[in-house]
Amino acid sequence: MKTQVIIPAAGLGTRLQSSILKSLVMLNGKPLWVHSAEIFQQSSLVQSIILVVPGEYIDSFRTMAGQWRLTKVVN
Repeated sequence: MKTQVIIPAAGLGTRLQSSILKSLVMLNGKPLWVHSAEIFQQSSLVQSIILVVPGEYIDSFRTMAGQWRLTKVVN
């Protein structure tokens, strides 16, 4: 059975009073979404990770996935 994970990463972060997407806020040196993705990256039960992001951020998230070696993130 194929298991895919969907990470919604399009929140605006208005409650955080942030000028960037909530998923891009840094926590311990990593964007928030990376913390979630790393857990699924390590799981043998998960075959792929789907990120839901605003269109204008797609390339940025692809680049970050490569930088953090998140190979299960799909294009």
